[in-house]
Amino acid sequence: MPPEKLAYALARYSRSPDSITDSVEWVRTHDSAKFLESFYFQYGHASIADLGHLAVCFEGVSELAATEIEDEQLWDGQARSSRYQDFTKSDAILPPELSAEEAALYVNTCEKLIATYRIVQSEATDYLESRLRRPEDMKPDAYKRNIAARAFDVARYLLPFGIPTGVGQVTSIRTLEKQIRRFKACEYQEVREIGDELAHACSAAPECLWQGSAEPVAPTLARHSDPDESAGRLRADVAEWAADHLPSQPTLQSVSTDLLSPSNQVADICATLLFPVTRLPFREIYELACSWPESRRKDLLKLAFGVRGRREELPRHFRSAPYVFEFVMDIGAYRDMHRHRR
Repeated sequence: MPPEKLAYALARYSRSPDSITDSVEWVRTHDSAKFLESFYFQYGHASIADLGHLAVCFEGVSELAATEIEDEQLWDGQARSSRYQDFTKSDAILPPELSAEEAALYVNTCEKLIATYRIVQSEATDYLESRLRRPEDMKPDAYKRNIAARAFDVARYLLPFGIPTGVGQVTSIRTLEKQIRRFKACEYQEVREIGDELAHACSAAPECLWQGSAEPVAPTLARHSDPDESAGRLRADVAEWAADHLPSQPTLQSVSTDLLSPSNQVADICATLLFPVTRLPFREIYELACSWPESRRKDLLKLAFGVRGRREELPRHFRSAPYVFEFVMDIGAYRDMHRHRR
């Protein structure tokens, strides 16, 4: 069943004494769009949209866009593996925002990185083959795959975030709606364009049919996928607040890895809000927040609450954890860290 019809069937099942078979039959003869318009979008019963799931693939997107796609707390999917594939077969994606001068520098830099990637991958392969001989009980093809994977592990640290990749995901249409709205308000033009394409795909028939009729996959969702500007407004408001209340330069020395165990939950939330808009170490922001009067911390939390719609979830900054790690790393290390984001 298309995701919206499935959500309708399961939602009706929870609201009536009928069997699921009867609920499915009911949905065949009734308009799921009217139900979703009323209960999901007007009455705010967003959990209904958790009942319909959809598979979507994003092809030929940059690694940067892939990172934005995967930045969901309720997400299942996989990106094209930089451990098992040669990522030098396509040119890096050129960000459309760049000026001609910036574009020339960007292209030249990417070409040098990709050329070095090829050299490192080749030399790492030769080195590994010289050090790790094939065991007698391992087939030649399996040996080559293992060596190649380890060589790619080394070389992929050189891949720029503009390198093309693909992402396949399976999400609820509720998560998909959040994604579309977030993409449409993103600071990167490539991601905004992906948001528009995703909304269009929801209002169209599926590209690949296993069986059955080619109905639009989530047309009601597509009509309600306006840009979610709240994250951008929150960042701008918090940045302005930080400029008025925080030092411009750090007084604590940054270390490559720092571990904190926050005891003040509100100060932890304040530090989490402020960390992305400053160059200060997390520890310094947290210690400053601990030293503030309670009224100042409340002012910051009120500011963050102000961008939230009536039925929207809290910003993800509103969490406190037993431990906080801060890492200072390059893109290659971030790539490995991000693979284990779960």
